[in-house]
Amino acid sequence: MSRARNLLFIILLTSGPIVPSAARAAEPRTLTLDEALAALDRQSPDLAQLRAHVDAVASVAREALSALLPGLVAMGSYARNRDDARFAGPTGDIVIQPQQALTVAGTVHVPLFAQNAYWDFAQARDLTMAEGASFQAQRQRLRGAVVQACWMEQTAENVIAVAERGLASARDHAESAERAEKAGTTTKLAVLQARSELTRREKDLTEARSALGHSRIELGALLGRPEPTRVVMPTVTDDGSSDEEQLVNDALHARRERAARALELRAAERGVTSAWMRLAPGLSGSFSWFASDEPYVTGKKDGWRASIDLAWALYDGGYRYGKRREADAFVAAARAQAEATRVDISKEVRDSALEVGVARERLRVATEQAAVAEETAGTARRGFAAGVSTSLDVIDALDRETQAEVGLEQARAGLGRALAALHTARGLDW
Repeated sequence: MSRARNLLFIILLTSGPIVPSAARAAEPRTLTLDEALAALDRQSPDLAQLRAHVDAVASVAREALSALLPGLVAMGSYARNRDDARFAGPTGDIVIQPQQALTVAGTVHVPLFAQNAYWDFAQARDLTMAEGASFQAQRQRLRGAVVQACWMEQTAENVIAVAERGLASARDHAESAERAEKAGTTTKLAVLQARSELTRREKDLTEARSALGHSRIELGALLGRPEPTRVVMPTVTDDGSSDEEQLVNDALHARRERAARALELRAAERGVTSAWMRLAPGLSGSFSWFASDEPYVTGKKDGWRASIDLAWALYDGGYRYGKRREADAFVAAARAQAEATRVDISKEVRDSALEVGVARERLRVATEQAAVAEETAGTARRGFAAGVSTSLDVIDALDRETQAEVGLEQARAGLGRALAALHTARGLDW
C-alpha cells in the first residue's frame, strides 16, 4: 500500500523538480487494467503474505478439531530387569517379572464428551472464515490502490503530451519572433525572451519524462514486477451516483470487513460458551491391545483392555473462571470493533461521494479554463504577428494555456481516482 501512496508524490505538478536520469529508461511493458490486476493476484508479495496468514489461521482450526476425533497410539519397548521372578503354576511358569522382555501395545482413545472442544473448534473455524473475509477486503483495497496508481501513471503520460505541445508552441513563437526581428517589427529582446521560454519548455519536457519513468517503475513494483509497467486505463464511466444513504447501505452489505467483524464477534461468543463448558465433566473411552515375548501373569502373551473414563476437575485454581472473564472481554472488544468498522465504512463512503462531487466540479471548471486559455493564446499569437502584442504577452498566454491543459488532465485523473475510491468504498470489485 505504501508504494501506491509514494506514487502520488512523483507526478510532475504535485512534487518538486525531478533531476533527469542520465541513463536511458527501460521500455515499459504495456498491460490492460484487467491484465494488471491479474498480475497483482499472481505476483504481489503483499497478497502472498496475506494468503500465508490465512493458511496459518486455518491450521489452528484443524488443531482444534483433533480434540473431537479418535486418537491412535502405538508403542514398543524393551526392558531388562536385574532379577527374574517366576514360579511354577498348574499350566506352566507364571512370570511375575521377566529378566528381559520386548512388548508392543496399541491404544485407541475416543472422546465421547469433550466439554469445550467442540466450541473451541467452532471458534477457530469462525476465525478462519473471518481471516478469509479480511483477506478479500485487503485484496480489494490493494486492487483499488493499483487502479489509483494507474490513474497517476496516465496523468504523468498526459502531462508529457501537454509539455510536448507547449514546446511546439514555444518553438513556433521563437521562430515567429526571429522573423519579426528580421522584418524590423520587434526587438532583439523579444527574440531572447522567446528563446529563453523555449529552453524552459525543453526542461519541463525532460522533467515530465523523468516523472513518467519513475511512475512506471513504481507501478511495476506495486504489481510485483521488476520492470517498468504501463497500464492502459479504460474510459471513465460516471454513473452519477449521489444518494449517500443508499451508497452507505449498499457498502455496509457489500464490504467484506463487515463480514469479518461479524465472524469475529461470533467466534468471541463461542469462546464464552467454551469457557462455561470447561466446568462440565469430560467423558472418553479407550481400547488397548498389548503383546509381549514373555507371558503375562495370566499366562498369555497378549491381551486387551477397554475402559470408559470420566474426568471432572472440581477445582483448578481459578483457571476456568479466568478464561471466562477473558472470553467476556473478547466479546466486548469484538462488538466495539464491529461498530467502529460500521462507522468507518459510513465515513469512507460519504467522504468518497463528496470527493466525487468536488472532482466533477473541478473538471467542469478546468474544461472552461482550458477553452478560454486556448482562445487567449491564439489571440496573443495573432496579435504578435500583427505587431499589436508583445513577446511577453504571448509567453504569458502560452504559460496559461499549458497550465490550463495540465489542470484539465489533473481534473480528469482526479475524477477517475475519486470514482475509483468510491468504487472501493462501496465494496465493489474490479
